[in-house]
Amino acid sequence: MGLRIGPGWNRKVKELVGGSAGCTHLVDLLGPMATVAFQTTASDAAKAMARKLKPELYPETKAARDKKPFVLNGCYTWRSDSPAVKDLYPLHYTGAETKTRDDTENNIENKSDNASNTIFRG
Repeated sequence: MGLRIGPGWNRKVKELVGGSAGCTHLVDLLGPMATVAFQTTASDAAKAMARKLKPELYPETKAARDKKPFVLNGCYTWRSDSPAVKDLYPLHYTGAETKTRDDTENNIENKSDNASNTIFRG
């Protein structure tokens, strides 16, 4: 088709492929396909692969570490309290810190000690 994925994509697909001379099934498939293609190629991994293939077209850039990733809060996986965000974008992670088993056991022991001190003080 030769279309660039971007604003007006769905409208142009309907013009070119829809209607009685086209195929409604292709029109229905091409909308989500564009979303998947955009999100896939916009990832850091995709950019790194493209840079290896054609470094002159994809120069290395230093993204600001505090810049909000465009995928943040766009879906369940990229919600700000998800494990994926915690691993890949820790500065933007808003979930609770997970406690290790040792932290939990120490907390229980401290509560026991405090309870014993309270009981024996009279």
